Amino acid sequence: MNDLKACLTKEEFSDYTDDLPKSNEGNSQEVSELPVIQQRSRFLHLALDIETTGLDRKSDILQISCIPPNAETKSFSVNLFPENRIIGQSATQVHGISVEFCKGRKTLLRRGKELEAVSQTQGLSDFCSFLKQQSRSFQVVLIAHNGEKFDFPVLINALRRNNLLELFLATGVVLVDSLKIVSTEMKQKGSPLYSCKSKSLSDVYEVLLKEKFDAHDAQEDATALSRILFQSPLQVSVERIQTHAVPAELFVKKNELSTRGKIPKVHAASPPGLRRNEGENGKGRA
Repeated sequence: MNDLKACLTKEEFSDYTDDLPKSNEGNSQEVSELPVIQQRSRFLHLALDIETTGLDRKSDILQISCIPPNAETKSFSVNLFPENRIIGQSATQVHGISVEFCKGRKTLLRRGKELEAVSQTQGLSDFCSFLKQQSRSFQVVLIAHNGEKFDFPVLINALRRNNLLELFLATGVVLVDSLKIVSTEMKQKGSPLYSCKSKSLSDVYEVLLKEKFDAHDAQEDATALSRILFQSPLQVSVERIQTHAVPAELFVKKNELSTRGKIPKVHAASPPGLRRNEGENGKGRA
């Protein structure tokens, strides 16, 4: 409880705990269910990207990819058939993904090339299983570019629709929006991004890595984000990442409150349970 209070103001903490179950013992106000970042000796920073049927936060997910900073750690990537939403024409123009029926069989295509795909429930279940496996050894940190506004809400809504949200939250993952890191870097003189005029993943990648990549493919985008953070002149440190880290369970609760007119801001304080790890990414520039 005290660790959570350290991340929120008194008013925000009160908003957060309004509807949570309270203990019946005496006058205790202790909350029985709180988002807690599981303590781990090592972090696993996974760059996350998704492609969707549209820009709506209730869109179906077509691709999910998680890419680690190094090849020694397992990555994850899956293609999913849309089930609740059709793929918008404008979305197809961006990522090239469409659905066609070939010989009576539904087929997922990207720019005319068939993609091996599974159902929404199967793909999201496999994603949760991957996170669960990794969380046995690591504190898993999911990092997405503009994740706070798009990737994370879309992912959470999809998990909820498929009755997998609790399984996802049980992994203890924390969420980071890399857009916040990029925005800060663009304002700092001496930063390799100081001259960058755009926060888009493609433009940031080109400025830092001096090359382009195949954008709007989840695996390519996630790989590009991982390289930006850990294999470019940016060299983001663990401390920088943890200042933006939010427990997934707290992120879910925050978004639930926002629908009721309560929007508690999660401060950029070190979340409970996060400790510096010297092993995975080395001593990056703070």
